[in-house]
Amino acid sequence: MKQAAASGARLLNPPLLGILAGVLIGATPLATYVLPGATPPPLSLELSLFAAVARCAMDAITLLGSAALPVQVRRLRRHNSLIQVAPMNGQAPR
Repeated sequence: MKQAAASGARLLNPPLLGILAGVLIGATPLATYVLPGATPPPLSLELSLFAAVARCAMDAITLLGSAALPVQVRRLRRHNSLIQVAPMNGQAPR
């Protein structure tokens, strides 16, 4: 049982969960409530509040997602053991 849970956790990694959530939102009517630029139909006060929170969460996720690639590239550059930089003037590379 423990092994099945561990392999399931490896299979459903965060990028895959993000893709599945994006497909779920984009392929259903939820897109009109979450995605910017879409005009949702008139809602009750409670649903309007939910839609506003969902749009704010989407904006925050978009902002964080735009920084993902530069952070990954920087991390790979610093921790990649395949790239060896020759020292200059006997000093260790930074």
